Amino acid sequence: MSEVQKEINSRILEFIEFKGLSLHRFGEMASFASGGLSRAIKENRTFSVDKLMKIYEAFPELNPTWLLFGKGRMIADGFELVEAPGKVKTYVFKANEAKEDLKDYSVAEDRIKELEKEVVVLEAKNEALMEVLREMGYMGTRPKDDKKK
Repeated sequence: MSEVQKEINSRILEFIEFKGLSLHRFGEMASFASGGLSRAIKENRTFSVDKLMKIYEAFPELNPTWLLFGKGRMIADGFELVEAPGKVKTYVFKANEAKEDLKDYSVAEDRIKELEKEVVVLEAKNEALMEVLREMGYMGTRPKDDKKK
């Protein structure tokens, strides 16, 4: 087994310990064959891409960059620890923050549309006033009454 695979196996064990799971329970959650994960870890077998995908699908909070390369944090961005009964650490995606951001964006988008309509109305009023001023002779020249000096 390569050094890289040993490091991946070590990080899998670190994650399992961090989550407070047994090898058996982790394997069940990742849909591994009964005892398959334990044997793979104990015998230092390499994990196929399919097995790594099963782990990621079962534990989306696991940062794949950390798992494969040891870079970054163990827990992916956007996940937070939630209190759960028992010893198992549970993470959920911060969907509420994303919803709030989306709501703020929607409010801002609505306000932009309102302001765009207001600009059209004000431009029309401005043009009407400019036309009145042109008709009165105030556009481009000084008003006739101001020439008294």
